[in-house]
Amino acid sequence: MLLSWTSATNCARIYNTGFAGIKLPKWQFNLQVTSDQVYDGFTILSLLEDCKTQQATLVVPHGGLAKDRFTEAVRARNERLRLSSQPELLHYCNKCTRLYSGMFFLSNFNRILILNLDIKKVSVVVIDGVTLGHPCCGEPNCKVPLANNHNRFCPGHTHLNQVCAVVHCSLPAVIGRKTCALASHEAVENVHNDRGQARFQLKERLRRAQLAHPPDAFPVEAANISQLVEDDNAEEEFGFNSGGQLIPVEEHATQKKTLRAQFGRKRTHNEQLFVAPCGIIIARETFYHAEAIYSVIVCFQYF
Repeated sequence: MLLSWTSATNCARIYNTGFAGIKLPKWQFNLQVTSDQVYDGFTILSLLEDCKTQQATLVVPHGGLAKDRFTEAVRARNERLRLSSQPELLHYCNKCTRLYSGMFFLSNFNRILILNLDIKKVSVVVIDGVTLGHPCCGEPNCKVPLANNHNRFCPGHTHLNQVCAVVHCSLPAVIGRKTCALASHEAVENVHNDRGQARFQLKERLRRAQLAHPPDAFPVEAANISQLVEDDNAEEEFGFNSGGQLIPVEEHATQKKTLRAQFGRKRTHNEQLFVAPCGIIIARETFYHAEAIYSVIVCFQYF
């Protein structure tokens, strides 16, 4: 999984194909493995290796589902690595650090030996975001995990499911719908539903599903095209054309008045990387709502 970028499903497939038809005498265990067992093995091995470097003991609950037993241990590991990811984190080298004011130092293999401590140090980092959106709560900047990745809001914001999905509208949603009783907001949801069921839209999703990184190396045909329809994650914008008809903005709406709506779950904005010029990753932070200067300033308060 780590070296060949192979999914847990394909790891299980490769293993099971290699042992197909083999039977060991007096062996009580099945030679077949599942993708869940492969993923659990990967998680456990990663946690054990991490505990070894920390000289710690891996402690997890004895009961519960396997997918939930290691959640807290993985979260604690990720939180620690978020701010202290590498042993070289506190290093000083002549590619990322400059020393001023009466300095005298020796440089050897990019390491600096300081002989005069009465100096000033300036270090540089480069900040950039990598778009790897993860499902998150639809409330801006809420960092509470979703109870289920198909949910729109976290457990603390589930009441917002009863609020109109149009942005900046606080009216209650009509039962069985995601928008309120306003005619324009109902029209937005109708257009959204019509687009989601359009044949060209489903064909495009089918084409993408066949081309982009399938989870299973063995070809599998979908019995129904609806199996390939994913939750709509993007915030949609609607406007009015010259005839007064409500249409998506990307379809050349000519009027300035627009409505924005979020019908599906949200995703995080990006993963922000703080990298020194020498290549050492100083820190990583998830930006939930936007890539803004204020968010960067808040991150630096933890470093």
